[in-house]
Amino acid sequence: MARLSFCWLLAAAFAMQAGAQSRVVLVSLDGMGYERFTEDPVAEELTALKKIAREGVVAQGAVPHMPSTTANTHAALFTGAYGAVNGISGNSVPRTPRAEHEFREWAIGFRAESLKAEPIWAAAARQGVSAVAYQATQAFPFLPINTAPGSKTPPVVVNGYQTREVAPYQVVRGADVKAEDCAVFVPLVSGAVRCFSWSAKPYTLYGAATAKDLFVAADPKGGRVRVESQALETELPRRRALARYFSAGLTVAPGLVTHFRLTGLTADASDFLLLQTPLQELGYYNGGADADAQRDQMLAETGAFVGNGPGRLLGRGGLGELSYKGGDGSAERLYLEAVEFVIRQNTRQAEWLAKRFSPRLFIGYLNYPDEVDHAWYGMVHESTPGVSKALRDRYTFYRRWAYVALNRAVDAFADLAAKDGTVLFTSDHGMAPVWKHVNIDRLLREAGQADRVTHVYNFLVVNTTDWKKGTVPPEQRKAVVAEAQSVLARVKDPETGQPVFTEFFRPETDGERFGIGGPHSGDLYFEYARGYSFTRDKDAPVVGRAEAPLGNHGFLPTRADMLAILIGRGPRLPKGGTWPRVKVIDVAPLVAQLLGIEAPAQATGASPLR
Repeated sequence: MARLSFCWLLAAAFAMQAGAQSRVVLVSLDGMGYERFTEDPVAEELTALKKIAREGVVAQGAVPHMPSTTANTHAALFTGAYGAVNGISGNSVPRTPRAEHEFREWAIGFRAESLKAEPIWAAAARQGVSAVAYQATQAFPFLPINTAPGSKTPPVVVNGYQTREVAPYQVVRGADVKAEDCAVFVPLVSGAVRCFSWSAKPYTLYGAATAKDLFVAADPKGGRVRVESQALETELPRRRALARYFSAGLTVAPGLVTHFRLTGLTADASDFLLLQTPLQELGYYNGGADADAQRDQMLAETGAFVGNGPGRLLGRGGLGELSYKGGDGSAERLYLEAVEFVIRQNTRQAEWLAKRFSPRLFIGYLNYPDEVDHAWYGMVHESTPGVSKALRDRYTFYRRWAYVALNRAVDAFADLAAKDGTVLFTSDHGMAPVWKHVNIDRLLREAGQADRVTHVYNFLVVNTTDWKKGTVPPEQRKAVVAEAQSVLARVKDPETGQPVFTEFFRPETDGERFGIGGPHSGDLYFEYARGYSFTRDKDAPVVGRAEAPLGNHGFLPTRADMLAILIGRGPRLPKGGTWPRVKVIDVAPLVAQLLGIEAPAQATGASPLR
């Protein structure tokens, strides 16, 4: 019996060693909440993720950072520590050191300048484990904290979210262009009926249209791409290629690539709609002098990185009339084709990096379903008032379209782990329907608090004297916080008479629970009544209705609809099992355990794997 026990332990040890040598793929699906994954009918389209959940393990929710926003929760997820330690307290972060900055100076929480703790890919590299971090938050600019300088195996870090956007998405129509002589194209475009140019500042692009397609060039004497005019898609992308009518990439300048989608081209090219993707710089770090060359090779072989769909164009009518305003759905369908394109390009580049470097740790990130649910979740949720069944059905179809495309990405990322590897899907927060807003900035201004208190993103910061030009002495801080809380607590919903702000939290009483505190933190956090969020529109009333229902997050992280996901499959994970609710700071220690390395240096979370 003792010998059998010894053999079993020896076999288990070998199995653990083998598992520790296989690849770990960690992918964040921004905005994929646990409640929606388990209860939303549209999430039934995530068949690949559902299969992984059945075959592997599912945590019963993952608690985000406070507030439940993207930058700070991802920082907690990747470092294993909350913002009180890692320096990222929100999507916007008070600049430190305080003595050098005024209290209204905010840094971008998605960037690395405020990061104070090493992320898991840097910890892996420091310990000799090859790692790729693709589009992770706080991965740019490239600093010692996120690149592990001196490592024998430097991480490969690729980020296009926080780099410079040279030119945004734009729609070019037949009436928008400047006429050009077709002879400018060398060699000539056969059958050209109209030639023209337009500005993609600071560049000029040239087009030669035939009756069926368009040839686009950055230099009319150089290379060009063909863009075929095709009607907009009408069916979900279950089997067809994603974004199949987008052009190949056009290199406008070194490191800058754009793509095009053309529809509605008339025979004489007097009218058309051309969607041009952004010109976005792509940060690429590999620890060597050939980083730019590798980046350009990846772009040449995969096409451009595009981080988001054209949501801003959609919202302001740039793609056409929106359905809830009487449109026929063409604006939303063009937007959804662009969503497909974002997903396709993200997975293409992830596959390229995994094949090129064969890392033991691969970090991926995708901004869906967050982007589409910000736009449409409020339209479909049963609690949202004033939405007709016809509109609910239409926007449910649009969401389903995006989730079908997202499912394709899940499949692609899962394949990166190979048969003997581990794949983990996680997220940063859930989503809730919102149809009302409160103007916190105006509220503080009208209460005479604006010089002493500022609103960042669901938390307030007091202008204490440790800030540059601060005016509130330390001994008065609690009184100012109490006064600000009183101002918020008095706000009532004009329709129900109920408070708009329902709970308040402070670092000194809730810091350990939520990881808030320290010089980068707020002084007062708060929760809203259901259906409310804030507006930055300075002219908006203190309390009002949104133009259209939306989805939003940033609320109390323990709310059921704010919980994130943690789903995994691999040789060392339970098969068909569940974990109790975890915290996002537990993810990095879990990854480290699966890799057989120590957790990131500042991590305070604990792996749920026992």
